[in-house]
Amino acid sequence: MTPFRRRAALFAGALLSTTLALTACGSSSSGTPQSSSEMRSFTADNGTVHIPVHPKRIVTVGSANLFLEMGVKPVGMTPVTGSSNLAWLSAEEKANQDAAADIGAYPNISYEKIAALKPDLIVVNVPDFAWKKSYNRDRLASIAPTVYIEIDNTKWKTQGARVADAVDEHGAFNEDKAAYDRLTAEIKTKYRSLLGSTTFAVVDRYTTTDEGSFNREYGAWYCSGYAGDAGLNIVGGQTAKGTKIDNETVSMERLGDLAKVDAILYPLTPDGKTKREFETVVESNAWKSLPEVSAGRALGVKCATTLTYPSKITSLESLEQGLSKLAGK
Repeated sequence: MTPFRRRAALFAGALLSTTLALTACGSSSSGTPQSSSEMRSFTADNGTVHIPVHPKRIVTVGSANLFLEMGVKPVGMTPVTGSSNLAWLSAEEKANQDAAADIGAYPNISYEKIAALKPDLIVVNVPDFAWKKSYNRDRLASIAPTVYIEIDNTKWKTQGARVADAVDEHGAFNEDKAAYDRLTAEIKTKYRSLLGSTTFAVVDRYTTTDEGSFNREYGAWYCSGYAGDAGLNIVGGQTAKGTKIDNETVSMERLGDLAKVDAILYPLTPDGKTKREFETVVESNAWKSLPEVSAGRALGVKCATTLTYPSKITSLESLEQGLSKLAGK
């Protein structure tokens, strides 16, 4: 079974929305690298860092799903937590996480635990604000060479490729990318007529979404990015001033705006159930009264708040099933 198919059954834990963290560049002093026979220069978001060509003892901070899906077996990591997030992990990914030391989660990373693991590389994938304000970057750099690569929803493909390069996992990443590209191309071809005549809205709710509100996604966001790559015409995404936006939080009172499109995508969990945060929306009378809902043109699609090819492939496969039903109407 290929690495992609091996991982594609149940994917990736959440973006570790709460596991933000650290990093800097440099070599080690308190933690002697265990496997750096060859070194190379790597251009990270924190500058040029001298890292092992084939790192063996990696500590990961931030997006656990990204590292686990690549096949990385960290010696320490900020883990996926919460039942809804853990549900996206495959058995193999759970095993690799269980085997790694828990170094803590944002904002309580344990530098002592990291140093005790004697890593030869620390890789950090967190938002820019956390990197700049929340952690002792010099201390990390004193433990082991530390690479920081910013989480950026609009650049997740290129940022993911840089992470894969740093951890020496090009093969798995490139295979997943190729599978994603094939699937988006297949959907565009198979449903060309439908996609050319249908407008879509993509809706979601996150753990951070205000009560009485929901989210609309337009560009390179969690559930809209892969849909756009597959050729869906997603309506909206501009402010009154003409500024392009990828997502916005809107009041439940504006659910009626969705009646302006032909079909709606809303989020499902890996087992095909409505995402818990979105249940209040689908249970509302305003949702039930939408013409797309009564006509069966509201499509539930599996979608996680992760920024990886494997998780997006799971979403594309679910999307293809929804489009198949829509095409038959």
